[in-house]
Amino acid sequence: MLGFVTGGLTALVSLALLFVVAGGDDEPVTLLLLLGIPCAIALVTGAATLLGRRSPGLLFGAALASVGVLVLVAVVGMATLYGGDRGGVILFVGCALPLPVLTAVFARRPRVRGWATAG
Repeated sequence: MLGFVTGGLTALVSLALLFVVAGGDDEPVTLLLLLGIPCAIALVTGAATLLGRRSPGLLFGAALASVGVLVLVAVVGMATLYGGDRGGVILFVGCALPLPVLTAVFARRPRVRGWATAG
């Protein structure tokens, strides 16, 4: 279920960012956050795959990709933004990071992998 929640929230944020970009914002951080769209698709697909008692590999990979995107956003934000904008990006990443990290951790747990292979 956590994969669905993580993917759904990622999709909602990405949709909002898509409107921001369509409105003319071309900041590197905003554009990088659009990488959340394929991450959201992969998270939801991986969660559905795992729910069908198949390998949690896709969910784990999608969660790691999400973590990678957020870390990249933080690095680019620190390098290109100043003042309140920099703090806002760090706060956003700090709030967003726990869900994909937990999703990746739970997807790799032996109990989850055992449940998936038993089906």
